[in-house]
Amino acid sequence: MEETFAWIRNYLGDNVPQIFEAGHDQLIGGLDGAQANHLRVASKPSSFVWNIRCADAERFPWIDAAYYERFALHGAGYEDRYAAGLDLAVHGIYSDDYIATEMLSGHPAMVQEPFSRNVVRKYWLLHDIMRALALRRIEAVEFASGNIHRQHVSWASGAEVRVNRGTGDWRVGERTLPPYGFYARAPLTEGTVETAIERQGAGTVVWSRSPDFYYYNARDGGAYRLSRAGETWRVTAAPDSAEFTARVPWTGASPTQATAIDANGAQLGQAPIRRDGPNLIFAFDSKTFAYVIK
Repeated sequence: MEETFAWIRNYLGDNVPQIFEAGHDQLIGGLDGAQANHLRVASKPSSFVWNIRCADAERFPWIDAAYYERFALHGAGYEDRYAAGLDLAVHGIYSDDYIATEMLSGHPAMVQEPFSRNVVRKYWLLHDIMRALALRRIEAVEFASGNIHRQHVSWASGAEVRVNRGTGDWRVGERTLPPYGFYARAPLTEGTVETAIERQGAGTVVWSRSPDFYYYNARDGGAYRLSRAGETWRVTAAPDSAEFTARVPWTGASPTQATAIDANGAQLGQAPIRRDGPNLIFAFDSKTFAYVIK
């Protein structure tokens, strides 16, 4: 196997990354990365679980702590292998459970189709933080207060990630992380990137922010992303959104113009600029794909 990858690298050149489905740490040097099967422990015999009798167990980023900057694993395994018999709605590839494991290990997000609402929301949530962690090194992994389900990952770049894989809420400073919730913060050349699934009020919200992007999903049917390109900002609704109102955080003076566009980029007309305290208000319907604001 290693000789095959060496031949491919020699033929294609060193600048062509090689990624293999079932690669593992013995192929470091031959491979640049692989799909990851992040299995769980269960005492009941089943496919794709570690059949071990024990009082308690938890997924843990052991290979990433050793090899992250040398061997890029993506995702946490195929959906059926990760869930291994559990309900896919709660433990499948787009679930908080699966995403929390990707966040715990710093793996680039994995999806199982080229495009969907779930693919977009996962990209909006994880893309910036995973770029900030790319080719960095994990410095330490610790269990908060000895609880194996509450893990704190420190990165050599200064990034900090806290993941709650327990059954109860975890209070971290001013934040409350629900089961499968997390909060991550990583420094960038200019500014920082933050990503979270956390409690806010009576509900759970999902968000990510960096200097040029902001994603917010209150799980009430509406999700949007604010993005910047030069002097222009765009507020884009997640695909297949029902009608909803986006409350977009905004500092400084209100923009002077907002243009509604459809999915093909055609203008639908000018939209009034409404502001409520620190937020700009945009109403999305079935025709409106985004607002371009200046």
